[in-house]
Amino acid sequence: MNQQILNINDFTGGLNTKDNSIDIANNQLMIADNILYDKVGAAKSIDGFLQIGNDIQVNGEDATTILGGVSFNSTVYILASNGTEARILYYAGPGWTQVSAIDFDPNAKASMLVYKNNLWLVNGLSTNSNVLHFVSESNVLTGLTTASGLEVGLKYMVLHNERIWISKGNTLFVTIMYPQAAEGDWDATTVYVGADTAGVIPIDNNTEDEIVGLVVNFSQLCIMRKYSLFLLTGAIITQSEMTKRTNARTGVTAPLSISKADKVIYFYSDEGIKTFTGVTVQEGTTNFDTISTSTIDENIEDELDDVSDKTAFIGYAFRDRYYLSDGIDYVFVFDEKTGGWSRLTIDGIELFIESGKDLYGLKGTKYYKLNADTAASVKSIIRTKDFDCENPFNLKEFHRLLFTFKRLALENTVMLRWYLDGSSEHSGERELSIGPNAVSWDGGYTWDQQGIRWDMGGVNFLRTLERKLKTGGTISFEVEATGTNRFSINRLELVYEVMKKEVF
Repeated sequence: MNQQILNINDFTGGLNTKDNSIDIANNQLMIADNILYDKVGAAKSIDGFLQIGNDIQVNGEDATTILGGVSFNSTVYILASNGTEARILYYAGPGWTQVSAIDFDPNAKASMLVYKNNLWLVNGLSTNSNVLHFVSESNVLTGLTTASGLEVGLKYMVLHNERIWISKGNTLFVTIMYPQAAEGDWDATTVYVGADTAGVIPIDNNTEDEIVGLVVNFSQLCIMRKYSLFLLTGAIITQSEMTKRTNARTGVTAPLSISKADKVIYFYSDEGIKTFTGVTVQEGTTNFDTISTSTIDENIEDELDDVSDKTAFIGYAFRDRYYLSDGIDYVFVFDEKTGGWSRLTIDGIELFIESGKDLYGLKGTKYYKLNADTAASVKSIIRTKDFDCENPFNLKEFHRLLFTFKRLALENTVMLRWYLDGSSEHSGERELSIGPNAVSWDGGYTWDQQGIRWDMGGVNFLRTLERKLKTGGTISFEVEATGTNRFSINRLELVYEVMKKEVF
C-alpha cells in the first residue's frame, strides 16, 4: 500500500471557469461565490449587505449616484447626486443631513481627504464659484477661488510631506503654506507670485498623458497616469529638485480602481488588475530606480471581460483584501493571504468607505455595511477544480472523503455535490446538516460506512473494493448554502492510494 492524503485546504486559486482539467492544480478552486477567506485560509459564506440609515436623498429627491465620500470627525460624509444637482451630506443616523444648500457638479466624481481638522474637497469643474472646498468639524462649508492662485478644474488630491498635492488634467501642483498662517495653508486674499506666497507650484506636466489618480506609497508620491506611472522623490519641493521615475509601459484604465494596501497599490489597467510596488530592495537598501507591476487576475479574466465599461471599476483595499466592483452587479474580492478570488453577487458598489474596523459601501440611495446581515438570503457556493484521478500509468483509488466545517452557532443545512469529467451537471448530491458547535458533518462519512456512502450510488466504480471511477478520470466537489444557511470549511480531505494501472 502506498496510501497518500490529499488535503485541499486554504482554498487557494479562486474563480476559474476556463482552464482545462489537464492543466489544473489539484489544490485550487473552480468557483467561489459569496465567499470570504479568514486568516487561516478557511472559506466561509458571507452575510448580506446591511442597509444603514434611511435612503439617501439630495434636496428632497432620491440620490442616483454617489460621487465621493470619506470618514471625517467620526462621521461618514458623502457627495451625492440626484442627476441634476449634488450636495455634501453627512450621516446623522438614522438619516442624512445636508451640510449646506451649495450645489456641486452633479456628474463629476469628487476627491476628498482629511487634513488640519477639515474635510478637503475638489469636484472637477465645480458649478459654484469656489474651486477648493473645506468642511469644518462644525459642518461649516467654505472654499477658495482662483484668487488664491488656484485653477478651475482641480480633480485629484493627496496628502504627502505635509503638503496637499492636487492635479488638473496633465499637471501636478503642490501647495505652498502661507508663512504667517500657523494653522492654515492658504491666504485667500493673495495671488500666487513666488515661493514666499500662498498658492500652488506646478511640479509635473506631461502634455500627452492625463493624471487619473494620486497615491502615496512607502513615503513616495505615485502619479497614476492614463498611460504611465510616475514616482516623485526628493526632499526640496521645487520643480528643479524633484526626481522623477517613470514606467511608460503601464497605465491606469479605471481611475477609481486605484487603492493603497499595506505593501502595494492596486489598480485596473488595459492588461488587467495590477499590483504596483514602486520600489525594489537590494542589499538592505531601498532603491527607487525600478517601477514593478504584476498582474493578479488570471483566474478571473473571463468574469472581468464580461464587464462592458471597464473604466468604471471601483476598487478598495481593506484588511488584506482588495475589493473591485463593476458598479452594477458584482464585487470581486482578492484575498492577499491565500491568493484566492471570490465574487459577491449581492450588489455592485459605487463607493467604498472604511469607518473604524468596518467596510461600508454606497450605491444610489443605499448605504450598506458589508457582510453584516445574518438574516439575509444569500447563495454561497464553493467548488474545487477537477481533481485528476489517473494518468497513463497510475490511478488513484479513493478510501475516504471528509469535509471539516468550523463551529457554527446555529444548525445549518448545506448541499454537497460532485461532478465527473468537468461536466456542468452534477453526478450526485447529498444534503448535510451541520449541527450547532459541530466541527464536521457526522464525523465524516467513508465510502462504505455501515452501507451509507456519501455518493449514494451517484458515482459508479469499476470494482467495489477498488474505488476507481468507472465513468472517467476527473472529479470535483461543491458545497452550496442557500437562504440563511451558512458554512465555513476548514478542510477537504481525500484519502487515496496510487495504484499501477491495469487493464480490466
